[in-house]
Amino acid sequence: MGIKVALLTIGTEITEGLICNTNSIYLSKELFTHGFKVYRHLSVSDSLEEIAGAVNDLWPKFDIVITTGGLGPTNDDLTREAIASALSAPLKVDEQSLKLASETYLHEGAEKVAGFPSRATIIKPSGGTAAGFWLKAENCLVISLPGVPSELGDMFHGQVLPLLEKDYRPQITSSRRVFKIVNLSEVEVEEQLDEIVDGLSYGLLPQPAEIHLYITVKDASPKESEEKLALIDMKIRGIFGQNLYGTDDETLEQVVVRELRERKITVSVAESSTAGLVGSRLGSVPDASAVLLGGYITYSYTFKEKMGVPKDILMATGAVSAETAAAMTIHASRQTNSDLAVSVTGIAGPGGATETKPLGLHYIGVGTQEKELLVREFVFKGDRTQVRWQASQWALIMLREVALSEK
Repeated sequence: MGIKVALLTIGTEITEGLICNTNSIYLSKELFTHGFKVYRHLSVSDSLEEIAGAVNDLWPKFDIVITTGGLGPTNDDLTREAIASALSAPLKVDEQSLKLASETYLHEGAEKVAGFPSRATIIKPSGGTAAGFWLKAENCLVISLPGVPSELGDMFHGQVLPLLEKDYRPQITSSRRVFKIVNLSEVEVEEQLDEIVDGLSYGLLPQPAEIHLYITVKDASPKESEEKLALIDMKIRGIFGQNLYGTDDETLEQVVVRELRERKITVSVAESSTAGLVGSRLGSVPDASAVLLGGYITYSYTFKEKMGVPKDILMATGAVSAETAAAMTIHASRQTNSDLAVSVTGIAGPGGATETKPLGLHYIGVGTQEKELLVREFVFKGDRTQVRWQASQWALIMLREVALSEK
């Protein structure tokens, strides 16, 4: 089974839902990249009893336990005390750490952050003042790191990872790739995997308007696992073609901007319900100005008319209609002189629905100065934020689809 790792994140702000547990995501990804598999995530509140109980539960079952958070100077920072209690290693003040902490904290706070369980090796911070530490509990290595993401990252890469690679070098190397697929459902994606997934570890994660396919391969060396993954990558691309838009950390907007640039296609936007979200996502990509010329936010009938949508279309079909989306597309392209334009009009909610136009109804168009090329109808589910995001997703998917067919 190899080396088993558990992560324990500490903080009432996590258990009560005030912040996202980004540290577990970060550490799991980094550990996997270096050949270590995390088998358990556990979060507990800032409670001496909860932290000590979690440590006592984890260390007999895992080779490595990494805790994050609770190393600061305040009364609710209890990780040191809890680990000292759980592992029968009374706290001792480290004089060098006390001197450093005294430059930042009053005496009691400085003494608190300078206390470490006996037997612990101190992990000195490259920035900040909260040091981490590690110690052994029989066959388990317990590592305690700060919860501040930047301090955690520096400490993990600078000192913890070299320790793990030296003393816990994995026998098997894992490599993983995430394939991002549009226009297909989760079931449709899986149905096409039969010829390549035999014996492989894979997973499917539905995202708004796309499916993420995770494939993991294991081998005796990084070179062998990467070679195997390269062959799978080639097969996946052959199976899914243009429905596969990117891999790993690539975003849809990054890919769309890149492909527009490669084809020297300029674009403008005309948005109603999304209120600039499509343009914002395109504009978030560096050098988007090479393709994104500008756009319009046209919430009201008046502004749709000012952009060029004929009044008779608005009166006959309404603001949320295929005809209005087509007209928005044509006039956005015409007024900006862009090669393509994308339009979005719909009912994002929670109000605005009628008997004939349900909540979530959207029309998205991609077109040129002279005519619409593509207009599609959607009914998105979810709250206002989810509906607007799905609309922006499909606008980018359709923009890419038309762009790939143009040149």
